[in-house]
Amino acid sequence: MDQPNFEDSKPTVKGRRILSAITSPFRKVRKFFRISIFRARYYLKYRIRLKEFVIIEPRIFLSLLGITIIGYLLLSPRPWELRFPSRDNEVYLAENILRTISIFVGIVFSFIVLSFNVFYKYFGRFTFIQFFSNVYVKFIFTFFVCTIVLVLYTCAILKESEVRTVYGDFLFCCSVVVSLLLVLSIIPVLILLLRSSQNRDNISLLISNFNKEWTESEFLNQVFNRKNGKNSQEDRDPINLIIEIGTAAIKDFDRQSIIAIKNGCLKHFNIILNEYKVAEGISPLDFYERQIDLGRILFQVAIKERNENAAIIIIKMLLEVESIYIEHFEHFNPYEHENHTYDGIPFSVAMKETFVKAVQFNEDTVAQRIIDTCRSWLELIIKVYLPKIKYDFPKEKGISLDKQSYLIMSTYSSLGQIFKSALSYKKTLIYKEISSLFNVVDLNIIDSNNTRNTKVFLLQQNGSHSLTEFKNFIKQLDSEISFDNYPFGIATSHEISEVKSQVPLQYELKAFEWLFFQNKLNVFVINSLKAVALHAISMFEKDNKGAISVLLSIIRKFNEVKNYIRSEDTDHRKEIYILLYKYLEIIKDYAATKGIKDKNLIDEWDSVLKTFPMRDDFQKQLDSKGYIVKDHLDE
Repeated sequence: MDQPNFEDSKPTVKGRRILSAITSPFRKVRKFFRISIFRARYYLKYRIRLKEFVIIEPRIFLSLLGITIIGYLLLSPRPWELRFPSRDNEVYLAENILRTISIFVGIVFSFIVLSFNVFYKYFGRFTFIQFFSNVYVKFIFTFFVCTIVLVLYTCAILKESEVRTVYGDFLFCCSVVVSLLLVLSIIPVLILLLRSSQNRDNISLLISNFNKEWTESEFLNQVFNRKNGKNSQEDRDPINLIIEIGTAAIKDFDRQSIIAIKNGCLKHFNIILNEYKVAEGISPLDFYERQIDLGRILFQVAIKERNENAAIIIIKMLLEVESIYIEHFEHFNPYEHENHTYDGIPFSVAMKETFVKAVQFNEDTVAQRIIDTCRSWLELIIKVYLPKIKYDFPKEKGISLDKQSYLIMSTYSSLGQIFKSALSYKKTLIYKEISSLFNVVDLNIIDSNNTRNTKVFLLQQNGSHSLTEFKNFIKQLDSEISFDNYPFGIATSHEISEVKSQVPLQYELKAFEWLFFQNKLNVFVINSLKAVALHAISMFEKDNKGAISVLLSIIRKFNEVKNYIRSEDTDHRKEIYILLYKYLEIIKDYAATKGIKDKNLIDEWDSVLKTFPMRDDFQKQLDSKGYIVKDHLDE
């Protein structure tokens, strides 16, 4: 008997394609239903939370229902039938339904009052504007009134009819069904009402009221009430109400409400901005100014209430608002000035005010966060605003007085006032953040898309203020110079390769000499310049002239500082003398390994290294005292 050939029974490629084409619609329908069911389950279980609306205990209900059915089947003398009750019974039942519904009125109003109080706790005076327009309040009130009217009408019709009518039976059925639905819907609707009373979406709804209609009504109110000076719109001002809500949230340490205010403001700010771009509605400048005021007021409340988290959230909100302004500054020109530019004045005033408040109340963490925020603000100006307007600093004019250079100088001036406040309140430990600010800003300038002239100008401004603040704070600090409080060095090597102006290096050399006279020069600072020198040697082939200039500057500065040291100086200065010689040798040896043979450079090295006649004597003196020369390379 021949064996069946199963290979021949396999469908061909064409057959599989036809089969796939036939079954494809069914697979798509199946997939659609599976996704829909999954979404519905998610929505009912996690969004609606359907279990919370089940107010009937199923075991008790089924037990009582079972007892009733069993008793009826076993004991009732009447046969099973389904019919309407008599007219008198219909009247009796309708009147009792009316009494029962009336009892529920008190329960409903108790829940409404409770929801009102909850709403008032979270949203203050906004309650009186929004609560009674709540859809759940309207629903339950309308349902109650309509049900009572229907049952009253049913009772009247049934009593006036001497005989039973189809219309009377219809009204009786409607009354029973509607009353039952009312009773079953009371608790779920009241649960939804309570939920909505504490839902932070109400904050977004309130913020959205700041729109074109609102600004027009406020303007007209000012026009019509100019003589008596009254403003009937003030009590309904969305920002004033948000301030009240935010104040209550801060006092209750309600972090979620503060975040809702922040997110709601930013979201509405973007909506206003996008609408203005398309239809020229309300100017985003109006809402920007109100947000700055909102942040300043709420920050003061947060500091007084010692709510650090709220204060930090508010600072972050102000920065994000400013970021939107800088990125879209051209749309913040309601009067259409031709030379419209960004000035940063409202934000700088807000930062100075908030910083002073923070240090006054010893909120050091908040003060540090404000310094970080100022750094981010300066980065936005450097990396976003200036490249966007294609600013090129007019180098040939020397000190320029154009608006953009004035913006940079006034920004650094504002930062200087903030740093001065830190010194006034003896907050010298905050200098770690200030030092980081100047270091990071240097790197941002170098990596920005600005022109070289602009970068050099920015590096000069940053270096000058960095050196000034360094001198002011280091005098007050007892700790040694380290990475945390040294605002130079990180960007110096990078700048030599990219911009090639040596501006950061010149300020670091000035700081180097100043530290010597303050007796704070140490191996960390010397090692920082050594690292710059080694980097210059590594780029010798790419930029011979620039590398030689950097190396000569460092060698001459080492030599200059060495010449200040006398034989009778302190042990610390003798240590510096030894380290200067040692690091110069290290730099020279590294240059030799790289094959650098520039005669002028080698002659400069040799001539300087020969001018350390006291090195051996200083080493013997320190060794005899047991003085350990601090050198990271020996560790």
